[in-house]
Parts: sequence; C-alpha cells; structure tokens
Amino acid sequence: MRKKIFIASILLAGCCLTAAAKTVDKIIVFSTEKSKGALSIGKQQTYTKTFDIALSNNSQQDIELSTSCLKAFDSNGKEFKLDTVDEKLIPNKLKKGELVKGIAMFVSDDASVYGANIVRLVTECDKKV
Repeated sequence: MRKKIFIASILLAGCCLTAAAKTVDKIIVFSTEKSKGALSIGKQQTYTKTFDIALSNNSQQDIELSTSCLKAFDSNGKEFKLDTVDEKLIPNKLKKGELVKGIAMFVSDDASVYGANIVRLVTECDKKV
C-alpha cells in the first residue's frame, strides 16, 4: 500500500511541475537594459545590471505566477541572480490579457553580469531562506 501511495505522489508532483512550466511559457517577457552599476564596501564588490521589464499574459486564462521568478542570462546561458524587483512584477496571478511593468536588478560578484542580455520567467527559483 505504501508503495502505491509513494508512486501516486511522485506522479502527482510531476504533473504539477509540468503544468507550472507550461503556464510560464504563455507569458511574454519584454526586457530592455536600463543601467549597469557596482557597489563596493571596503574590498568587497557587487556588480549590477537593471532591466525595464514588462510581463504580458496573452493567453485566454489567468496564470498563476507564485511558483515562478525572473532570471537574467547571457548569450552562453550563464544565469544571474535576481536581487531587486518591482513588486508590480511579482503578482500571484497575472490575469488574462494583463500587462504589468517594472524594473528588475540582477547581481554578480564579477562584471560578467554586464553580459546579461535576456530575462526569462522560470520555475527553477532559488529557495528563500
């Protein structure tokens, strides 16, 4: 009996993750480079790149966004961590036909973040502590 419950829970989790990935694919992410910057405290530094972002739901249904996040990528696929985001860009749900705009800042310990050229909405988000 336990084996059946275990298998059923794995199948259910797989279905949920697949559904979340498919809904994210229905969101259009428009991103435009806004600025590059750096922060330094003593000998420590952090490099930043900020984008103007617009999220558009062109599907025929509301889309749940609570399990997704924004990530920036360079042309080689290196990803950069989201540091700061306009609260308008993190709604729990994006309604059918809705467009939201704001800014998002990505960071790196080196200047490689300056090479970020695309922002994507993904479901593989960093865990919050």
